[in-house]
Amino acid sequence: MNKKILALIITGALLIISLVFNVLLTSAVREAQSEGEHLQKEKERLESKLEASKENNEKLKVMGEKFVKTMFTFDNQTASDVKGKLLEQVKGKARSKLQEVQKTTESYEISKIEAEYSSSVKIKESYFNRIDEDSSLVTIVFDQALTVGGNKTVSQYEMKVWLEHFEGEWSVENYELQQLL
Repeated sequence: MNKKILALIITGALLIISLVFNVLLTSAVREAQSEGEHLQKEKERLESKLEASKENNEKLKVMGEKFVKTMFTFDNQTASDVKGKLLEQVKGKARSKLQEVQKTTESYEISKIEAEYSSSVKIKESYFNRIDEDSSLVTIVFDQALTVGGNKTVSQYEMKVWLEHFEGEWSVENYELQQLL
């Protein structure tokens, strides 16, 4: 009889231990599933943020290229419109620079030039560097073809365009132009 009671006690103890482990394992599995779901949601959120950042980066690169094209694409009929178009794209130091150039060139009436002239741009390469969440630098290497009275010259330049995010939109904050040899 002692063996039967001992066997029942051991069986009961094993059953209780089995139930405890089952409860613990079930709890651990649920916790792991919950953590897995949380990690999946976090992964999806980060992938979405990365995709939005890539799209934004491409837009900023295009914005820097647009600034270069606006500045260096003109002819006899469109030259007077360039200043206004540029001022729409800029703030800060870039605006001050453009206004200073405008002051120093007001005495030179470009519209009084009698020869046919035109300027065009060919972007060779551009690349983007994010400085922080609200600022970036776009570097553009381009050729400017300037034709005056039938004589054409091509010069290569590099322009660095600093973009700032302010009040919900991006604008050109500053720029530097360097002629490449």
